[in-house]
Amino acid sequence: DFLKRGYSLIFLARGKDGQTAAERVHSALEFADPEISIDHRHMYTVMEGDLFSLPEVAGRIDVICNASGATSFAEKDRTETMQINLHGTERMLRLSYKHKHSEILYPSTAFVNDPNCPVAYERSLNCASTYRNPYAESKCWAESDIRNWALRKEGCKVFIYRPSIIIGDSKTGFTTNFFGYYRYMRAFYVLKNIWNKKNNVEEEIY
Repeated sequence: DFLKRGYSLIFLARGKDGQTAAERVHSALEFADPEISIDHRHMYTVMEGDLFSLPEVAGRIDVICNASGATSFAEKDRTETMQINLHGTERMLRLSYKHKHSEILYPSTAFVNDPNCPVAYERSLNCASTYRNPYAESKCWAESDIRNWALRKEGCKVFIYRPSIIIGDSKTGFTTNFFGYYRYMRAFYVLKNIWNKKNNVEEEIY
């Protein structure tokens, strides 16, 4: 959407599983919208790195969007989840400090709301709650840091989004991976393909 509206973008990404940062970004954009990845390639650049090894960015940055994050719900991954989601957010705020006019867009999660409260209010945030997993807890503390930052920084605009669990294409259901609660759906998908194979039905690839 940013590219369609004429923004010039800088992607900060890491290489992974044999793919360079640029290849990963191109692949993600092609998955989201093939026309964007082709028609708007001249409007974005890709920088190799992450929030813990921020390269220098020349010029003015108007908007910073932190879309990175650890999504594991497992308690054994608590340290890594907190490191990426909480301390990574702190690094993003430092980047915002260097670019004083930048707005911050932060995708959080609907699960930061107090799990013991039946009604979720936009401004309610209780990081002392007993969360069901480290992911939701880390996002709650990250939100708290961002809110405090916005109060201290005059003229700072912060937009926090709290989507529920979202994965894959909203129309076709196509997805590049199964994680979190969607691992259970993966089991049904495998069983369906086994049934298809036994009954000579063409397998659907997702």
